Amino acid sequence: MMLRLLTVALLFSSSFVSAQTTLDITLPGGAVCSYATGAVSNGAAPGHLQATATSETGAGCGSQAGTVTFGPASPATAVPGSLGSNIGTSSINFQVLNANTCVGSINPSTNTSFTGSSTLCSGASCQSPVSAIANFDNETASAITYVVTVTCNGTSGQAVSTANVVVPKKGGGDGTCYQVANSAPGSQPFTRATTAASSLYPNTPVSRDATNYTTIYGDAGFPNWPGHYNAPGYILLSNSNFVSLAFTVPHTFFSGVNLNVYGNYTISESSSGYSAPISMSISTKCGDFSSQFDPGSSVVCRGNKLISDNALTWYSTGTACKLQNDGQYFLNIINADIQNVTANGGGTATSTANTKCTNGKCSDVIANGIGSWH
Repeated sequence: MMLRLLTVALLFSSSFVSAQTTLDITLPGGAVCSYATGAVSNGAAPGHLQATATSETGAGCGSQAGTVTFGPASPATAVPGSLGSNIGTSSINFQVLNANTCVGSINPSTNTSFTGSSTLCSGASCQSPVSAIANFDNETASAITYVVTVTCNGTSGQAVSTANVVVPKKGGGDGTCYQVANSAPGSQPFTRATTAASSLYPNTPVSRDATNYTTIYGDAGFPNWPGHYNAPGYILLSNSNFVSLAFTVPHTFFSGVNLNVYGNYTISESSSGYSAPISMSISTKCGDFSSQFDPGSSVVCRGNKLISDNALTWYSTGTACKLQNDGQYFLNIINADIQNVTANGGGTATSTANTKCTNGKCSDVIANGIGSWH
């Protein structure tokens, strides 16, 4: 009897587990693939089994000769699907089955590209979720809906998936912006300036697009937010206007060496051109100067009646003035007391213009930095 039990045990520990079986495998996308196989044996590598499939069932299942498909995995999606300024990035995410290569294209293609290469994956990298960065620069006077196409090829076929990315016209935003009521009797409301004399101080100001962050703080070396580090932006602003500078935080900005960073917008000394107290806010809606604690407010943070050496500071961590990767924001700047401005364009502001403001304009010199980003 003991010899018979030992014989059975030896049979089960041999290299052949079964003469025929069915393997049910759940894929990362949730699909279940069932494979009828011949004999299953121990593979050459520890922990590996090997078998020859005689049939298979399940959508998107099979060998590399199976149908190339984005389902039941993930079709292409764009995050964000709408940028906050005319220059920015979007992450194109997808997962495909049975593909050997996937190539991306963008239509229209002018001033667009993929970071690295338009070949988004090949070989083993196509077997896992893919995330590719698409770059956009819309220099036209109209918003553009870009169509990002992902084309994947395999041994048996091709699959195509698309995602749309809306990029606003040069100037940023969708053209809608709050007006800010002026508390002075009979005065017109403060409105968003579309152009203003500006430069990186101390350069001579020239007329610039006053709705786009990078026209004030960007240059060839720093084309995206946060722009040129520690560079004072000089803005000659009409007393009846404010500026609302649209920007988008790049997709992976708050990572790596920038995982824990901060930056700020500091009012320069009066000797550098500052004239009257300046109020600022960072918001997700254009021209929102309300308190971030006001119900309905889109403001992340604000500073009221800032003077020389005062600053509005943003962070990557914590809860105070925290910005997010892919976040679409506006840096709002006005020469006014905004204490009584409320959410959704309500309340009033009081001009801070003084005798140092000449010809109906105040000069605002605001340094971009004295923080710690790389």
